[in-house]
Amino acid sequence: MRFLLFSLLLVSCSYTVQPADLPPSFYGIDVAETIESAETAFLGVETSLLQSDDAFSLDVQPGVLIKDVGDDSPAGIAGLRIGDILLSYDGHPTDDPQRLTSLLASERHSRTVPLEIQRGTEVLIADVELAMKATSQLRSKYFIERGLLRVAFSNTLEGMPQIVELDDLSPLLSAGVVVGDVVQSFQGRDPGSSFELVRRIRGLKPGESVTMTVAKNDGAQIKVTCESWQPETFLTEVGLWPLFYYKRYPGQDKGVFTCGNLVLVDLFSYERDRNEQKYSILGFFGWRTGALILEEE
Repeated sequence: MRFLLFSLLLVSCSYTVQPADLPPSFYGIDVAETIESAETAFLGVETSLLQSDDAFSLDVQPGVLIKDVGDDSPAGIAGLRIGDILLSYDGHPTDDPQRLTSLLASERHSRTVPLEIQRGTEVLIADVELAMKATSQLRSKYFIERGLLRVAFSNTLEGMPQIVELDDLSPLLSAGVVVGDVVQSFQGRDPGSSFELVRRIRGLKPGESVTMTVAKNDGAQIKVTCESWQPETFLTEVGLWPLFYYKRYPGQDKGVFTCGNLVLVDLFSYERDRNEQKYSILGFFGWRTGALILEEE
């Protein structure tokens, strides 16, 4: 008899947990910027990400789309056109505009650079004579990912993302990653520039498995794995019929508690909706305290 009673109580026990809500700014990308005066290579094109046709997809296609070409610019003289796809710069893949910017900034003098261009279904090689141009402007120093991996990246001279900061709570620390490591691959693919890598990290789900290949200062490459950060979970509903039942409504400042569920009526029940509390005993005796206040958003 005791075993039967215990089994009934065990079967009737239920609970629900859910993760805490993420703040609205969680998926933002922060950037540290600095003003620099320098001479950089000038190509004369305006580019943008070549994204999937699916507006909600984070997948990026190979290359960048050329949106504008200066008439007398090195690119214009070499025959590049609006609508071309720039696949590589001097053998380096250019899957996002930030990497192209970094590669141009790494040039120290004018020289001829081969560009791999896709035009329709044809892939072309264009030899472009770079021009050097003095600039003094606001530049991106590094990009910060504060939520899932808690890391900041800058670009190397080759346009690869290099780790410049690691938060004390970053899951990358326990995986053996240190400041100065250069990311060679992320989830089995080219990581893109620091901006593109942060954008792709933002496409992860909390708690998702992460695989990266990083190059150490001594040139050794290691593969690291970890899990992205995930929010803590909390109990929203728990009950053991017919003894008690409790439920809270996350983000609504509401809760319900009942004791002694007799199918048609509760021995005792309590409900809270912000400042208002409602009590009931056997459904016959009930009272309220406080007042429900309507708040303007």
